[in-house]
Amino acid sequence: MEREGIKSFIKFAYEDPLSYNIIWESLFINREIFQDYYEQFAQRHILGLEAAKTELEEIDLETLAYILMGIANFVGLQVIFKKNNKIKLSDKDFDFYTDQIMRLLRSGIFLDKNQK
Repeated sequence: MEREGIKSFIKFAYEDPLSYNIIWESLFINREIFQDYYEQFAQRHILGLEAAKTELEEIDLETLAYILMGIANFVGLQVIFKKNNKIKLSDKDFDFYTDQIMRLLRSGIFLDKNQK
């Protein structure tokens, strides 16, 4: 479920950067709208995480929701920048970005210091 949500969000950012920009621009126009958007997004995300709680490490779900939103947000910016640079992305590219995120979520970013 998480994988498809991430991929959909990244594709949304690439396909409709204007809508994506509006969310960020609301921060400067009306901070309350920006905050409400992300708090509501987080609450919906928490519901999904609660449903999958048995598959997760023990972690605060609200913090995890914001971590996941942050990852998706900034990879969303990455694909928007590619579009701005006239780089056309395919579904295969969106799978690549999503796979990179999922690999990070499954394995972390740090090498196991005990491995040689």
